[in-house]
Amino acid sequence: MPITQIELKKIVSQRGKDLSGLDLRGINLEGVNLSDFNFSRANLEGANLYRATLMRANFSKAFMKDVDLREANLAQADLSWARLLNANLKASNLQYANLEDADLRDTNLEGANFHNATIERTNLVGANLKNITEPDGTKR
Repeated sequence: MPITQIELKKIVSQRGKDLSGLDLRGINLEGVNLSDFNFSRANLEGANLYRATLMRANFSKAFMKDVDLREANLAQADLSWARLLNANLKASNLQYANLEDADLRDTNLEGANFHNATIERTNLVGANLKNITEPDGTKR
């Protein structure tokens, strides 16, 4: 059963920034600063993280289908092995992020900044790559 925002506040007071493995489906964290939080193996399906600050956050092996990460700051975040199927990362900042082995099929990445990001073995089949900044800094 998904966790509510009120329950999340209680968990954060007990566990600090470690939210690994939690069921956070559909949670609304729009504009919240969650830098350095650990979401590894968490279920964030359908979560709203629009304009959230997620610098250095760990999303390794997280399930993030249909998540809203538009204009989110994911600089230096670890998204290795994360499943972001059909997610929306339009205009997000992914500078220096680790996306190794991530699954971004059918994801909207329009205008995203991947400068110095690691995208080895990242599945981008069907992704919208319009106007992105590639890892080498070139505009597409």
